[in-house]
Amino acid sequence: MVDRSQRGVAATRTACATEIAAGVLGVRHASAESFRLEPGEDPYDLALANRVGALDGRHPALADAALAALRAATTPGAPLYVDGRRL
Repeated sequence: MVDRSQRGVAATRTACATEIAAGVLGVRHASAESFRLEPGEDPYDLALANRVGALDGRHPALADAALAALRAATTPGAPLYVDGRRL
């Protein structure tokens, strides 16, 4: 899970402590447009975005950078869903 909000990251860490400890969920603090895979991290097979301003039209100037970052962090052809709609 990636969230640009430190508060959102903290809430997820609290609510999902069991999943994080089991290794089925990771939590990262980053914006969509600045997100990069960590060294050795495999690309993702799926991307879901909920209320991401760079992708939902609230911050259109950031859309190209956010989409490029997501493409770089996902496998070829990986689906991207924004607010429930597949792009």
